[in-house]
Amino acid sequence: MFYLIGTSDTVAIPSIIPPSAFVPDFTRKLANYLKDIAYIHNVQHTEDTVKFSGSPFRFIWNGWNIFNPVSHGIFTASATGSVLTVEYKIFSIEFLIYSIIFSIIVFSPLFSSLMLKIVYLLIIWSLYIFHIFWVRYRLNKFLKRLAARVVEEYMDSLRKLEEENALG
Repeated sequence: MFYLIGTSDTVAIPSIIPPSAFVPDFTRKLANYLKDIAYIHNVQHTEDTVKFSGSPFRFIWNGWNIFNPVSHGIFTASATGSVLTVEYKIFSIEFLIYSIIFSIIVFSPLFSSLMLKIVYLLIIWSLYIFHIFWVRYRLNKFLKRLAARVVEEYMDSLRKLEEENALG
């Protein structure tokens, strides 16, 4: 779902092993990834939920990281049959504030032509909407890659356990 200040979505990730076995590992890995990013703080992690906040002005100097424009968010992971379901809500409050500020500037005496004002407003708000959809697209891909890594690590640990049992 698309909100003015952010977006939410549910990502269903099929798995070859029961996701209930690795949901805590998935959320732990997600929380550790967020903690490793310098401009993400206040990461709270439970067995199936990860909440976080971003520092103000973080997207100015941090390039194209997926969490740059995100003010705060929440991820909830659950297992249903052979599908890992990750629901998330992310908010981009600062980006919205900057869009509003730039929109107000457009109405200053610097921009005298009505057509020019309309063009600048269309550019500002098109960038804002594009940013929300771009973050959503990249976040869905990121969550699928993270789940694949967790499944791979889980399978590797099972193989090692089987090898140890066969040798012992």
